[in-house]
Amino acid sequence: MIQLQVDPISTMNIQKMVMDKVSQAETVVSKKSLTEIAKAVFTITSKQFLRDLSMAAIQDPDRFHHLYEWSAVGNPNEKLFMMKRQSVTNGKLTITFVPVNSTKYVPISQDLLTPGETGRVVSSRHIFREKMRIMEDNSPIFFETKKTIVFSSNGYGMVFVPKNTILEIMDPGGGKTKGALREFSQSWYLNSANSAVVQSKMIDRIGKEVSKTLNSSNSSAAKVHDTIRKVTAAYSKEMTSI
Repeated sequence: MIQLQVDPISTMNIQKMVMDKVSQAETVVSKKSLTEIAKAVFTITSKQFLRDLSMAAIQDPDRFHHLYEWSAVGNPNEKLFMMKRQSVTNGKLTITFVPVNSTKYVPISQDLLTPGETGRVVSSRHIFREKMRIMEDNSPIFFETKKTIVFSSNGYGMVFVPKNTILEIMDPGGGKTKGALREFSQSWYLNSANSAVVQSKMIDRIGKEVSKTLNSSNSSAAKVHDTIRKVTAAYSKEMTSI
């Protein structure tokens, strides 16, 4: 499981933008209000993050293929992880990436489907359930054959492996998958999260609506918080995972 802390609200810049939009808000924007903003930030950034990751995966499948089902690299509907809003307190947002088990059969390469000298082909199928986690960690795989099998460690070139043989796959997924999601997410939240929030226009809406509240005759901190809650609710919709 990968965990990111966005503190507070996808770096201090977002909080500063809110304060710059409404100068008086510095005295009335409470930690409770910042928590509401952080919820919306999770929804806004996670959606854009997944779009950007899909584009990166299509451009560099060797690095990101393990994050999606077989033959579905870059398809967000086939991703093998969930982004979860683990906690959000006083504007501190914690996001986790939780692996999801694969449910599709591992594809058999064309080389293994070509009949050999005996006329036989590889036909057995299996599901590599922990594909995402194992390839992201680059954890070695060890298993013992229960019968003589035809085996290929890389999809090319077949060898006969006797029964009761311990097989080792030391680099599942290829070396480029190791830590790929962790590195991409850390870089993205450092460099692109603020831009995603700005483009959503949420900060502008908060500024306009809070200004109206502050300029009313019965303005109060509670009413400012309620205004922020209503604006951010349109973005977050209490989404806790995606």
